[in-house]
Amino acid sequence: MLEGKFKSPFTEEPGKNTDSNNSGNSTSATNTNAVSADSKISSNNTITKGIRDAKIIFVSSSAVTTGQLIDPEGVQPMSLFVHNAVDYLNDIPDYCEMRTKGQVLDLMTVRNKKAATFAKFFNQIGLALLVVLIGFIVWKMRQIKRNAIQKHYNPNDPRDTKNNRSEK
Repeated sequence: MLEGKFKSPFTEEPGKNTDSNNSGNSTSATNTNAVSADSKISSNNTITKGIRDAKIIFVSSSAVTTGQLIDPEGVQPMSLFVHNAVDYLNDIPDYCEMRTKGQVLDLMTVRNKKAATFAKFFNQIGLALLVVLIGFIVWKMRQIKRNAIQKHYNPNDPRDTKNNRSEK
């Protein structure tokens, strides 16, 4: 979210031709001059910097505004986020407070500290070790299967496939 006074992307008066690539093309230059001369709307001053503070919210995709993520009742978290963002951008922060008043964070209550500590360390270290152990088991099973296939189809092969693999 950005707040403040922003610089305008339109720094020159409308109708001026500042593109240097069109300088060789005389017809386009005369057409723009004709349009600006015939135009009944004119401006003598261009605002290049914001006068009032503005608010901009940046969301990476417009998918957050689709019906797939926003429920009709407006109780899901993504729906609350979009409603609160729109209210905040429109300078109505009171609605944000009222809408989230009933929302509370439901924390687990710890009854057994030893079990909680064990669960914490198992989730951090035990699962990683379990994945490594399963990886070693799968690797050993593939080795056994490869050797069984070699013994079945080519038992008298003088090459040692355990240490010397041929690359093709």
